[in-house]
Amino acid sequence: MKTKTYALVTTALAGVMISSSVFAQEPAATTPTDDSQDIIVVGVRKSLQKTLNVKRKASAHIDVITAEDVSKFPDVNVAESLSRLPGITVDRSGGGEGEHIAINGINSRLINVTLNGNPVASANTGANNKDTGRSFNLGNLAPELIGDVQVYKTTEARLDEGGIGGSIIVNTRKPLSLPANTVVLNFNYNQNQRNKESDPRYSIFYSTKDETGRFGLLAHYAYNKSVLGSGSVSTAYQDVCNASRWGGCNSAKTAFANPGSLPTVSNGPALTPGMLVPQYLWLQSSMENRERQTGQLAFQFRPTEDLEFNLTGTTIQSDYSSYSQTFQTDLSVSWNEGEAWDARTSGGAVISPTKMTSVTTNSSGVTGGTGAVAVRMDEYYKASHLTTNTINLESRWTPGDWDFVANIGTSKAIGGVQPEYFLSFYGNTTGSWAMTPDGASLDLAVSATDPALFKTRRQGNQAGFVKTAQSLDQYDYVKLDAKRYVEWGPVTEVLFGYKYQKHISLNKPHFFNTTFLKTGSMSDFDTYISDPVLVDGLGSSGDLQSFVAMTQQAVIDYSVANKSPGNANGDYRDAGNLWDTTEVTNGAYIQANFRSGKWHGDVGIRYAKTENAQTYRSTMDYYPWQEEMISIDRSYDDFLPSFNAAYDLTDDQMVRFSAGKVMSRPTFADMSGQVEYSLDRFCGNAANHFCGSGGNPDLQPYRAWNYSASYEWYFAPNSLFNVDLTYKDVESYIVRKNTFIDVTLPENALGYCLTRTEVGRLCNRVENMLINAPFNGSNAKIPGISVGYQGDIAYGFGIQANLTWLGEEYGSYTDQYNQNAGKLPMPYLSKWSYTVSPYYERGPIQARVSYTFRSKYTTAIGSESTAPSYVDGWGQLDASASYDVNDQLSLNLSAQNILDDMQHPYTTGGLPLAWSKYGTRVTFGVTYRLR
Repeated sequence: MKTKTYALVTTALAGVMISSSVFAQEPAATTPTDDSQDIIVVGVRKSLQKTLNVKRKASAHIDVITAEDVSKFPDVNVAESLSRLPGITVDRSGGGEGEHIAINGINSRLINVTLNGNPVASANTGANNKDTGRSFNLGNLAPELIGDVQVYKTTEARLDEGGIGGSIIVNTRKPLSLPANTVVLNFNYNQNQRNKESDPRYSIFYSTKDETGRFGLLAHYAYNKSVLGSGSVSTAYQDVCNASRWGGCNSAKTAFANPGSLPTVSNGPALTPGMLVPQYLWLQSSMENRERQTGQLAFQFRPTEDLEFNLTGTTIQSDYSSYSQTFQTDLSVSWNEGEAWDARTSGGAVISPTKMTSVTTNSSGVTGGTGAVAVRMDEYYKASHLTTNTINLESRWTPGDWDFVANIGTSKAIGGVQPEYFLSFYGNTTGSWAMTPDGASLDLAVSATDPALFKTRRQGNQAGFVKTAQSLDQYDYVKLDAKRYVEWGPVTEVLFGYKYQKHISLNKPHFFNTTFLKTGSMSDFDTYISDPVLVDGLGSSGDLQSFVAMTQQAVIDYSVANKSPGNANGDYRDAGNLWDTTEVTNGAYIQANFRSGKWHGDVGIRYAKTENAQTYRSTMDYYPWQEEMISIDRSYDDFLPSFNAAYDLTDDQMVRFSAGKVMSRPTFADMSGQVEYSLDRFCGNAANHFCGSGGNPDLQPYRAWNYSASYEWYFAPNSLFNVDLTYKDVESYIVRKNTFIDVTLPENALGYCLTRTEVGRLCNRVENMLINAPFNGSNAKIPGISVGYQGDIAYGFGIQANLTWLGEEYGSYTDQYNQNAGKLPMPYLSKWSYTVSPYYERGPIQARVSYTFRSKYTTAIGSESTAPSYVDGWGQLDASASYDVNDQLSLNLSAQNILDDMQHPYTTGGLPLAWSKYGTRVTFGVTYRLR
């Protein structure tokens, strides 16, 4: 607690010192020579100099982090490093570590990430991850890999298309730019203060070149391991009209169909249609092993002064295996209440159904209750390994006034699950529960730690599944870029180029059921009691603190021994999550860079033609499983003009103006034509219509116009005060909604449907179904303003700080049921975000403190059957310090997530959705450098 308090006080004092010292600086110096390839670590001020050099010279609006920035924080990946730049927010839902980022409110699916300016493949860790192939997981990039990272918030014609939110260029280091025989050794030891796991992190870097400076070699290896132990309590809601055993409502949802079946309200307003009812309370315990190994080899050869070759190979091996258990108490669902077979009569009637006898409420929904509940225990082990291999050959020829650059390469990532095992147990009991924003309580008549409570299904019935899934993402590309230095009036450079790129995305899941050998309970297996320390500080009590669970090995052994083939025709059981897509893009651009007096900038246009061929399965989601292979082709064109201009007001002040059209392609999952549907029942409010969910092969890409203006004052050496104005006009934003579409049934599915009596009518070869799928049509306008300051103060102290505000202006949206009429918030957009990072550097001591905050944001929009979800505002405090023993050796101490803020999602009316914490990470390390 003392450490947290000290860090907060330090941050606050540094902010106060700014106001008294900001104008007491020396006059600004002229811009020094750019040496962004030089990785010699000489302190925080050198890092600021590199960053400002790149930013000041650029025509576009960019921000930069360098290897020095990264080394002075306890970041485990590049996503965490980027979170300190203005307008950038990071999603830490992956066990507390940063993974995906948003730029000015635009999420990671719409941000183009390249490695040395070339595409980099990205696989994912699940069987149906919707981000595969579009959203690069920056959590997979070791911070030791980078030379610098450039974040373009406006575009240029020469930059690859694909980033509505912006472009991120991760540049690695080159051996001819470094001193011969450069050696850097890092060793760190991490400890998570929540789960007490201790893990190593180390890296080895070596670079050399011959005496002539024409041939260089660079080798780098980095290893990082984190065992993320977390606990969380969560829930979800549904309309009381749809809740099981709550009486139902009339078709207009204005009155209860059976008011006599409603529970008594012991405290709060009376129940009314439209109120939200919790579906369950979940207590989850999870241990995830994150192990990342990164290797890189780079060869640089300069046979003549105007000819150069660079061959770079990078490999990343990651392990995301995890074991989690979820104890679930069902409060308003019916599908699992009868799974405890000893709670049924001989005729099959449920003796102890889920039913609340009394509840407490607020104006939005139910907040507590007493009655009969169903319980469930899920055991889930996932083995997931990711492999990313990238190789690129770059040749550069600079004869006279020309500069030609050619790149040819490939990037391939393989992921998925190998395999995952899932088992479920069920039971019935009685109890009481309550929820507030500060926590939840659950008290059961039979304790959740009693293995006899959780029963197996009847002998021979499904126990769970074994699933394997291959996720493949691959780029093959050729790029040709040319630059001609000219003196055509204000035009100083003419750039033009061409790119061919083939992008393959494949998601192929396999599925096997597992069965129970006998009717019994969890008492028949090896079990243990979960550690309540993982839910410390979450405000949970009673049976939401600990539960009985199977051992990981018991889950694996039983699943392997008792798996049976799935009931699919062919190899694929999870066919709704299968897609196989080949996307070919041809792009060309022309750009002119200009300089006249105090003006400089660029103007250009980029053309991109996208051709997409895909194969998917249309799937009937009911026994017997039916599916049909379908192949389609489509294409579209984009013309993307851009303009950037900067004007020097004085020697140390400038303004910038930018405008450009940008696009981002839909995710492969969204644009897959796959549809899953059921033919044994109709949708709730759609009379005589079947329903389902799926993708949309007719999706058009996201398209937007980006505008920005900024003021920058370089008022002292290594210092900057800036104000940035941004405006994004997103013309075509993709959202999911309920709508009617025609679905062609496979012949065998049609035959099955004609035999069913439950649906009440015959089926047609082409059925008009209510499908929840992604569609174009929504628009979004995002105005924003960012204010930043960085520079020295006095006595070795300095500070970096930024504040960003983003507005929300959205078009109207209505789904088929008119459930979401009104404004449509953009997911992951925080209205406010800021970073305050004071630093100290004098003699052998360097220290930094950083506090990053983002305000609440939307994570799910909601639908006819689900409520929207939001995450409350939260902040993260990090600190680091180093001591240089001598020129070669330094000692490091750092801490991340010092405050360990609780993640607090919620829904309409402030009803809580979850409570999560991830723990503080402390790192001790040593660095050795030899040059």
